[in-house]
Amino acid sequence: MCVIHVVAPSVLQNVALNMAAERSGPSQSGAARLATDGINNTCTVTNIELHPWWRVDLVHLYTVWHVTVSNFEQQQPALRDLAIWMSINDTAVPPSDGSLCGTYSSPSWHVGVSHVTCVQPPVLARYVSLIAHDKVETKLRLCEVQVFGQLVTCPAFTPTVGEKYTEPTCTSEKKFYNDTCEVSCELGYNLTSSDGVHKCTVNGTWSNNVTCERT
Repeated sequence: MCVIHVVAPSVLQNVALNMAAERSGPSQSGAARLATDGINNTCTVTNIELHPWWRVDLVHLYTVWHVTVSNFEQQQPALRDLAIWMSINDTAVPPSDGSLCGTYSSPSWHVGVSHVTCVQPPVLARYVSLIAHDKVETKLRLCEVQVFGQLVTCPAFTPTVGEKYTEPTCTSEKKFYNDTCEVSCELGYNLTSSDGVHKCTVNGTWSNNVTCERT
């Protein structure tokens, strides 16, 4: 039997830092974004409810390897039974087309730092959701949520030798997921595709293998 171990890159950044966030229910104390401000002693707290949740929008698509959840306040219950979900487009909590990164369970309320490594890393995600799975109503207190991953981008579009492309027009210099590059052919050549549009896919490659053929 062959066992394959996927190794995380040596340097991963906290891609949730200063990103916009939301949470369930009306605000009790502290905005949801306090959990991504990089300050450990500013916290967000939901109301007491069944399965309270918190979600961050990373804006772009990332390959996520692990998540760190911090709570440094002793005043209220913190973390005991938590699930971390990830999705590319679905903003529902939990997402219907998402992936479960992992869970955290503790027999008692935990104060400090909890590390959750995705069960099958990396997980593709734009939205990262934390959901309390206690069987009774509870509140979710988060002082800092760190999401460690790498941005999904496509390489610069470079035609192969012999193809007669003009300079591509792209929607972004960095060429993020779902960005497009539109190309046309030099005089005397025609596109094999009607629109000449390449799209950056979740795999970090360009879709639509367009070539130019001599007329």
